[in-house]
Amino acid sequence: MGDARNSLPGKARDVVQAHEVGDVVFRSHDRRGVYALAALAVVLVAAIVVIVLQPTQAPPVAERGPLVAAVTGNTGQDSGWCTSGWIIPDRGDAPIPYSGGPPPGAVEGGGTVVAVTVQGLTGKAVVLQGMSVDVVRRSPAPTGVYLPPVCPAHIVPRKYGVALDNVVPRVVADVGTRGFPYRVSETEPEVFVIHAGVDSGDVQWRLVLAWTSGAEKGELVVDDNGRPFHTVALSSSRPFCVSKVETWQPAC
Repeated sequence: MGDARNSLPGKARDVVQAHEVGDVVFRSHDRRGVYALAALAVVLVAAIVVIVLQPTQAPPVAERGPLVAAVTGNTGQDSGWCTSGWIIPDRGDAPIPYSGGPPPGAVEGGGTVVAVTVQGLTGKAVVLQGMSVDVVRRSPAPTGVYLPPVCPAHIVPRKYGVALDNVVPRVVADVGTRGFPYRVSETEPEVFVIHAGVDSGDVQWRLVLAWTSGAEKGELVVDDNGRPFHTVALSSSRPFCVSKVETWQPAC
């Protein structure tokens, strides 16, 4: 075996020998690795700053969907108002079978009753600030035959009324009904029953419900499954009546 000192490069102070090795620090005179680590640290810090400074805000309502939804219930005499029947084209005096519902081609005559259930779609509370009417079209009342409903013995009081004859129809609370605003959520819906009456003309219309939720606001359009509600006056139609044999006919 030769001399160990002749086979080890470097100086004697660079050699470490022990039974246990603790912390070992590697040093190098080549600074390129140090510069690379420093550059990487700068990039990471910049990324963290960008993330921290990026404002956290909810996406627009159009991107995430509405906060409230409305479902229209039964209209006409099924709601208990019992003031509106149907108008059909005049086909003569032949009796018309009574089915409890509108015959083909009928439109509601004298008034329309709309039951609207409004509910929040998230855990966030939504405040309903008001309701208005959007008149889609006006025209003269059609000629035809008016078919009245068979009314139940008990009429449930309604909450809201709309006079469609007004140039700007307003949704007005009935006596004893608390007006807007109302608060709705996923677990706290509200049900509105609106009676829309007309004495002259043919009116197509929709309801517009204004809402707010925190700093957000919007409008919810309520219609008849994508179509405007359609209400016509009785002024240009002749009335039929409901006979005991469950038919509509000119005289009973």
